[in-house]
Amino acid sequence: MVLSRVAQETYELHCHGGAAVGQWLSRTLEALGCPRAEPLPVWHRRHSPTVERAWHDLPRTATPLSAGILLEQARGALHRSLAQLVEILSTGETQPAQQRIEELLSTFTVGRHLLEPFRVLLAGPTNAGKSSLLNRLLGYRRAVTHTQSGTTRDILTADAVCRGFAVTLIDGAGIRTDSSDPLERAGMERVRAESDRADLTVWLVDGTTDPGGAAQLLPNWVRQRPHLAVVNKADLPVHLGWPCDWPRISARDGRGVDSLWDRIGELLVGDARPSGAAVVWREEQATALRKAADALGCHDIRRAAKCLEPLVTARAQLPNTSP
Repeated sequence: MVLSRVAQETYELHCHGGAAVGQWLSRTLEALGCPRAEPLPVWHRRHSPTVERAWHDLPRTATPLSAGILLEQARGALHRSLAQLVEILSTGETQPAQQRIEELLSTFTVGRHLLEPFRVLLAGPTNAGKSSLLNRLLGYRRAVTHTQSGTTRDILTADAVCRGFAVTLIDGAGIRTDSSDPLERAGMERVRAESDRADLTVWLVDGTTDPGGAAQLLPNWVRQRPHLAVVNKADLPVHLGWPCDWPRISARDGRGVDSLWDRIGELLVGDARPSGAAVVWREEQATALRKAADALGCHDIRRAAKCLEPLVTARAQLPNTSP
């Protein structure tokens, strides 16, 4: 049984045990002189839309860290920062307001992954050891590995956690230009398509082979997106032609893999957000801030404040009567 005080002389009583128990408690309290308060169609719970959205999204987080960050938003971290921004706009100071908007928008890069995992694509030439690296990063055998080239044909995905954030690791067909197998070529096309969706592509090469010009082995579709080039098979003699700044690892015995995972986390997450900091995590929040920034660029302070209004204005709600 839970007893909650909702007004000076008004209480709510919540209990389990069925309707009979509730009716008995009501009769007992009335006999003791407590008048029954009839339900009234009053508005209740005045929260800002950002606070309400944070409470709504909180169950969708996948890790303790992302849940903790979103809980800070549910407790008003982003709402307070937005309210301060509106206050700055009311004074007519555009430069501090623009700076605050930029600071908030910078958090969206990581904030959008509070609900959606980062996507990391493992790509590279055939037989470079991508599936072995996937298994090593996961700590269990997710992908079939074999010395024969072209073992992986379809896209494989697996869930992991990096620096406290959910990450989806993606493994696919090895890339080569001389394949005449329609199935293998279809698999390579899927890898290229996945690279457009990936937050980071790890381009893995076989370190025992002659690079023959490493720049040519890094396709344009990889270089045009965030990527990290890695030399695998460091447990064997590595060819001296590979660039020195490409990390050396061995997916077979694990050397360098922990450092690689840390590097991936650094590229994805960067510095951890300080406790209690405001974080933008939804596209509509980022869109509103961008529109406000555009308005400030046109010296239209009133329009900038209007763009932020849907994020900070408290909305009254009727009690939820749905079953």
